[in-house]
Amino acid sequence: MRSGTPPTVPNATASTTAEQYYEDVVTYTLHTGFTLDGTAGGLKSFRITAQANGTFSPTQVPMPVSCGM
Repeated sequence: MRSGTPPTVPNATASTTAEQYYEDVVTYTLHTGFTLDGTAGGLKSFRITAQANGTFSPTQVPMPVSCGM
């Protein structure tokens, strides 16, 4: 099943922009200054998978790293 091209995620770069098919995995790397939880030690990447129904699993939302002030 074709899922199309991976969605654009602000402040992250996908490992590919090519058309994806069922069970294909796309890794997103967050831009400098962003993590998944907004902490300096937070995760800096995530993955999504092309689904059987032609969609992708949910993406994450990159958060700007807080300076802790």
